[in-house]
Order: sequence, then structure tokens, then C-alpha cells
Amino acid sequence: MTSTIKDMDVQQSGNQDEICVRDKVHYCVYCGKGFMNIAKHYFGVHSDDKDVQLITSKPLKFPVRKLALLKLTNCGDFQHNH
Repeated sequence: MTSTIKDMDVQQSGNQDEICVRDKVHYCVYCGKGFMNIAKHYFGVHSDDKDVQLITSKPLKFPVRKLALLKLTNCGDFQHNH
């Protein structure tokens, strides 16, 4: 982090007292729109995409599936930020 950055906004969750609040927005790598539940968006709207089909072909709670979904989510967020 450089000293030239004066103000930086960091998105924080609104979690309080063991209550999980989903208020962080992730951006779709395909359409660029923001969603709170990006996995639901990918599996519903972009189910015909090759990467999403690869993810859905893996069993639930499979480490490779989670990692691939995380990578797709991070790519969309990165694309939005740059």
C-alpha cells in the first residue's frame, strides 16, 4: 500500500452477533451486473456457458467445484474493478 492513497473504501459485511447478513455484491464475469448470490445467477442465467457447465458437473461440496466457482467469482469482481 502506498502513502499516496488518502481514502480507500473497503466493502464490509453487515454481520452482527452471529447473524449472517449477505450484503456484499459480486459481479458477473459475463454480463457485468452485480448480485448478492452470484452462484445462483451463474447456475440460472449462464447455465449454458462452458465454465458454468464444468462447475455444475462436479458433485456438491466437492473442493474442485468450490475452487472453480470462487475463481469465476473473483474474475468477475476483478473485471469490474479494473
